[in-house]
Amino acid sequence: MAFQVMFQPNNNAIRRERIFRDRTHPLDVYDDFELIRRYRMPREAILNIVDILTDDLEPKTMGSHSVPASLQVLTALIYYARGSFQQVVGDFSRTSRALAAKVADFIKFPLSPWEQLAVKQGFSSEFNMPNTVGCIDGTLIAIKRPTEREDAYVCRKMFHALNVQGVCDNKKQTDKSCCQMACMYS
Repeated sequence: MAFQVMFQPNNNAIRRERIFRDRTHPLDVYDDFELIRRYRMPREAILNIVDILTDDLEPKTMGSHSVPASLQVLTALIYYARGSFQQVVGDFSRTSRALAAKVADFIKFPLSPWEQLAVKQGFSSEFNMPNTVGCIDGTLIAIKRPTEREDAYVCRKMFHALNVQGVCDNKKQTDKSCCQMACMYS
């Protein structure tokens, strides 16, 4: 009797139907104008970023519920473009870490005297700015309240932020970037 109870299939169990989300891909749905409006990047730039980050972001399992690298990148890009937690929901930490790991491949400050001379000549001829190797600017990026060292991330405008600075050359290419806690340079 106990054997029958333990190993007999339970026909009275309620079978729950699986729900699969729509996997419509934004790159297939939106035209170029809409991609630039939503993500502030053209299709070619988005595809280039996806190609660069695919190895770092592609799911290790081939499960049906894993999020492909392209959607992870698009999710992060829409957040970066809008800068709002209310409009976009999700965790972008993996995508942001993957991007940060690749930054040295694309952002390089002119170190050799020949590179510096070329940039100086470019600034002098194009913008009438002699002896200039780069132009710097910065912004405060609002973030969620961190759980550790919260006070270190409060900026002078009294919200939690990262102070992001960038340097570009005469061709408007980013040479160097710096991301610090808000209070470091506020």
